[in-house]
Amino acid sequence: MKQYFFVLIFCVGVCFLAGCDSKISEVSQDQSAASTESSADESSFSDENVSVPQIIDLTSETFDSFIQSEEKVLVDFWAPWCPPCRKQGELLHEWSEAGKLPASARVGKVNVDEQSKLANQFNIQSIPALFIFQKGEIIQQFMGLQDEETLVNALQ
Repeated sequence: MKQYFFVLIFCVGVCFLAGCDSKISEVSQDQSAASTESSADESSFSDENVSVPQIIDLTSETFDSFIQSEEKVLVDFWAPWCPPCRKQGELLHEWSEAGKLPASARVGKVNVDEQSKLANQFNIQSIPALFIFQKGEIIQQFMGLQDEETLVNALQ
């Protein structure tokens, strides 16, 4: 019982510090449910009639070609069990749908649990970690939950 209480207090603290709007019960969702939800959200961006940047799940195989763009690209290192990461993902989707991200912006997500090689390559110690790349080079890094103005300005 003490362990459950400690976990509950810890989750409340994380949500409070991260400014997370999610309910505490969401924290206890398992990874498969969060992963399924994330996939469902991302599939809504595959409609050909929608002219918003698509947020792409990146793997070790697709990562290098993604970051080689002449334009700036944003890569969000995240995990489904991390409330601030899920919030950042929701915000990126909202901004993308609302057309707030630059038209040339490309956004990719790296699940650090599934792509540990990439997480190690970029020495990810804390998530969410957001990197801006251009021509394969890191030009800017952000740690923690970021606001719209910060990321939109970084992508311009």
